[in-house]
Amino acid sequence: MEKQSHFLIIVCFFFFSFPFQQLLQTGPTRGLTKLFVFGDSYVDTRNRNFRARSWKQPYGLTLPGRPNGLYLDGRVFSDYMENIASWMGIGSPIPYRWRKMENASIEHGMNFAFGGTGVFETLVSAPNMTVQIDLFQRQLQKTLYSKADINSSIALVSMASNDYTAYLARNGTTEGLSAFTKAMIKQLGTMKFKDQQRPCCEAVITGYKCGNVEGGKNMHVVCNNPNSKFFWDVHP
Repeated sequence: MEKQSHFLIIVCFFFFSFPFQQLLQTGPTRGLTKLFVFGDSYVDTRNRNFRARSWKQPYGLTLPGRPNGLYLDGRVFSDYMENIASWMGIGSPIPYRWRKMENASIEHGMNFAFGGTGVFETLVSAPNMTVQIDLFQRQLQKTLYSKADINSSIALVSMASNDYTAYLARNGTTEGLSAFTKAMIKQLGTMKFKDQQRPCCEAVITGYKCGNVEGGKNMHVVCNNPNSKFFWDVHP
């Protein structure tokens, strides 16, 4: 990571994470005390109000047996947030919506994610990524967190398909998807990645995919520096 920033960021993009794989290889990161979360339903830990579908049947049917504000029926990524934080030596961050509740603790960070949202405005009326970051900055302006807190924090950013769903619903074309994806990446400020649309692992011949082997020969090539790429591979 670049030296000027001590605020480690994990980006989960279409269920792919960078540099989460590297973090898993090196083991728990010591010295981190807080986790700040931004994104959509995959990491939303009950920020949507009680009118949201996540608080209605049949959500939570299998686990915990009733609607509980999570957009799931069993265990998905949202359900493992506490385990991830604990693995890194950090307590579970408080959902932004519950920060003023009695006995609410902000010492482990805060979760600003809202289900149904994206980088841009989607079909859901809830804070998108830009607004979520603004909410985070307001907490800093209130001095709820110090510079030392931020320097010992990690940020998790999750994005799924909400931006694309909204794009297509608003008459977006398949030809414009590439440009739209670039716009999302630019909005996130991740332009430090070179050739954003080109994956690190790619086929050498049309018809093959990353991981394909034929006759003992790899039908794919891997880039020299995986950390310089936003995507690892291309797959459905």
